[in-house]
Amino acid sequence: MGSALSSYKSKRRDKKEYKRLLEAFQKSRIAPNIGPGTQKYRAATEMMKEIEALERKLFFEQVALNVTENRCDFLDDNYRLLHDNETNLYWQKSPCKTNLEALKKKQEAIQFSRFKDENPLEQWVVCSLPNLYF
Repeated sequence: MGSALSSYKSKRRDKKEYKRLLEAFQKSRIAPNIGPGTQKYRAATEMMKEIEALERKLFFEQVALNVTENRCDFLDDNYRLLHDNETNLYWQKSPCKTNLEALKKKQEAIQFSRFKDENPLEQWVVCSLPNLYF
């Protein structure tokens, strides 16, 4: 916010200086030839009003552009942080998945050992041998 405020102040100062120089130039160019009430003076004042309106419009467009650039930078930084957080979260979940797989294998081994204890190998009967010749 500080950089935006300082750039706003510097641009405002530059515009005031530019406006002061422009007015001094216009007065030096117009004042000897035009009196306040003549057609040329009215045309010059209308032109000055148009110039001021255009300068004001340009100033607001530049402020809007600066705000948009700052917003884009802010969104880009936040998107990058979000991506980094998602990556970190994935790596944090990764050991949990491996632990879960290890627990599943351990549970299967325990179930198989219980089955072997209840049904010893000596009681197993082979009904038929598979045909190994194709």
